[in-house]
Amino acid sequence: MNLSTRPLGVFSAGWTVGVLACGLIGIFTILPLGTLDAGPPPTDPCVFVRGDVSGTPAGDIVSRDLFDAALIFAFLYNVAPLNTSERPACMDAADVNDNGLVELSDVTLLINVAYNPGYAGPGIPLPSPAAPGPDTTPNLAPELDTPDPRFEFSIATAVGAAIPSDVGIPLDVTLSNEVPITAFTMVITFSTEQLRILQVDVNENNLITQADGGSGGPDHVFANERSSQGVAVISAIVDYVDPWAFFNDVHGLGIDPNFPAGQDHLVATLQVGIVTGADMGFAPLSFTDGVVIPPPSPGNPPIVPAPPAHNLVMLGDSALRPVLNTGGGVDIRRGFIRGDGNKDDVVDLSDPIYLLDWIFRGMPPPPCLEAANANNDSIIDLSDPIWLLQYLFKGGPPPSEPFPNAGLDPSQGDTLGCESD
Repeated sequence: MNLSTRPLGVFSAGWTVGVLACGLIGIFTILPLGTLDAGPPPTDPCVFVRGDVSGTPAGDIVSRDLFDAALIFAFLYNVAPLNTSERPACMDAADVNDNGLVELSDVTLLINVAYNPGYAGPGIPLPSPAAPGPDTTPNLAPELDTPDPRFEFSIATAVGAAIPSDVGIPLDVTLSNEVPITAFTMVITFSTEQLRILQVDVNENNLITQADGGSGGPDHVFANERSSQGVAVISAIVDYVDPWAFFNDVHGLGIDPNFPAGQDHLVATLQVGIVTGADMGFAPLSFTDGVVIPPPSPGNPPIVPAPPAHNLVMLGDSALRPVLNTGGGVDIRRGFIRGDGNKDDVVDLSDPIYLLDWIFRGMPPPPCLEAANANNDSIIDLSDPIWLLQYLFKGGPPPSEPFPNAGLDPSQGDTLGCESD
């Protein structure tokens, strides 16, 4: 697991924000695929003030500030900075921009309204502190109905050998954005019978580490894999911790709270392993909407379930759907050792004998023809056992890769096939 947050300063309510680095709780579940899902509607409409995520006792002045923004993070990623009694009973309050989802643009709207004297946007929709009430617009906003072609998420493809290994196959996750964005969330799923993710690496020279955020990096990065549930989440927002720095250079500080526009930004590298016994063929990794991190138990009082997480990009106070490219994943092929004609995982005298018995005595063919092709000339004939005998007893050249450990032909020349493990 990789969970990183910058030291976050102090909330106006007096809470230290370092609590966001607490451990994760809960497990992932996945809702049915398709259009974005805001989650099941509440059985009883709740009365709330939009943006007052922490809740305000009756008679007190309603405050909508950075403390409420931190609670949105807690709900999105099931990080618990507060005890359960301080979680709101109504998640509608966290849908600050009233687009039908709880996501990172709700955070940016809260900060702008609370701290940005130059903010000229629409503000926080009703219900307001003056008139708490139910949510009268519970459906998704129109801009979330159709992917915006200005933004694309992609996952690379690779070829991997179905052999036990602690070394992951690197798969790059990229983002293309024609205009700068303030934040993004990626939700990736895969088959637990085929693949596992060993690590979500965001520490290379990529979009996240290049972001300024006012102090050399984004204020919030969440990069987490749950291989047992077949889910990985990558999320980042450039700047929200220091409200005075969030404003787009309103104070002449030269700070840009955005990820820059660009094509195929590297966001993270997934180190992917192949599960022992995985079927041969293509194992996809897919961007999936509607992934939930539920609480581990109902709690007392009950813990509010996390809202569904979706693949989104954020432009200031608004969230948009990106184009989610398909086709990413791992082409799983059988691994072999070059020269291991009888497929007993070692190259020795038994291998040239096995090949000679097949060529001259009609014995069963090698279980992996590509492994039997010791000299890698794409033809299995007498030259292959001779090559092995020269190597074993006369100091001749060894078989080419993959040798001496199992793997794939690095030249992708395994045209003879390998039908057996």
